[in-house]
Amino acid sequence: MISSQGDDIIIRPEDMLPRAEADDESLILINPDDLGLSLANETGPVIIRMEDLPGVPYAGAVPAELIQIILPPGELYHLERRMLDLINDDRANHGAESGGAMPLEWDDAVAAVARAHSEDMIAQHYMHHVNRVGLGPEHRLRQAGIKYLACGENIAGSPTMQSPGENLVSDQIYTGYPTVEQAETGLMHSPGHRNNILNRYFTHLGVGIARNPDGTLVVTQNFIERTGAPFGQLLDSMRHTH
Repeated sequence: MISSQGDDIIIRPEDMLPRAEADDESLILINPDDLGLSLANETGPVIIRMEDLPGVPYAGAVPAELIQIILPPGELYHLERRMLDLINDDRANHGAESGGAMPLEWDDAVAAVARAHSEDMIAQHYMHHVNRVGLGPEHRLRQAGIKYLACGENIAGSPTMQSPGENLVSDQIYTGYPTVEQAETGLMHSPGHRNNILNRYFTHLGVGIARNPDGTLVVTQNFIERTGAPFGQLLDSMRHTH
């Protein structure tokens, strides 16, 4: 628990929570990046002037127990956002093929679904759009409360394994991609994946990346369409390719 000392607050590393766990609407969430701090690297308490916190109008205005410091985005988050840039570059560079596709907007909720799927594939040793309990991307998105008119999913890279997984050839070693650039290039060279990336009816994207034990990347790209295009034009978007 964050504690106060006069007009200061005392923050310990164990006080910090990932954003997904700090969901109490009564809390004031503070990103250490906004304060120029690297709290994730601290091993002892950090003291901050309460009046310097964004969202706190003056010292003593907010009890310390209602202030939550969230963990700053990690390396994988930055890789996920890098892949958004790569996808939007591909959409811009292939405008004639895509029919004038606009840049996709990032969606944190969709990214959380994608990230969970990448992590699950590594944990459960499979590479497929349908997880071990039978949920495909459309079910996982709806389960998370995400509303959409159409969705698509690309997966790139494999959990590191030698024994055959679902839809994989036996007696080979499978692993992920070393970089997001290589993953995106690979997807763009596959017709089904390319169609999802260049689909002009998709409007939002979430990318979820997880790391294999060997350091390589497993990537899930979840695309959704949120605007009112005619249903007939959306049928091609309903594919869930990998």
